[in-house]
Amino acid sequence: MKLKEKHQKVKLYDDDDKFMDLFWDRIDTAKHCIMITNYDIDHKLTAGITLKKCAAAARRGVKVYIVIDGLNYWARHDLERECTAAGCLIVVNNPPMQQWRHWVRGTHWNFY
Repeated sequence: MKLKEKHQKVKLYDDDDKFMDLFWDRIDTAKHCIMITNYDIDHKLTAGITLKKCAAAARRGVKVYIVIDGLNYWARHDLERECTAAGCLIVVNNPPMQQWRHWVRGTHWNFY
């Protein structure tokens, strides 16, 4: 893969609708790989559209990786299952929850 010789510019958007339209367009036109990391994903429309588009991309053969902070992960389970069935890898990273599970099970020494 040849790298672009010109410097890439970072654009800041203060218009959520414009940003989401551009974001979803990138998902729709992806050819090889999509990597999304996000602090928050919920059960609402925006997250649902994103997960559906990621599932469609995975069905097209695009590798899709989604990493979410588990403290604010409230995605609809049916959409999560649709994504994983299509081939998406979803990682919900929640170290405090993992620590709690180890304390409850009595395996906390294995966590540290």
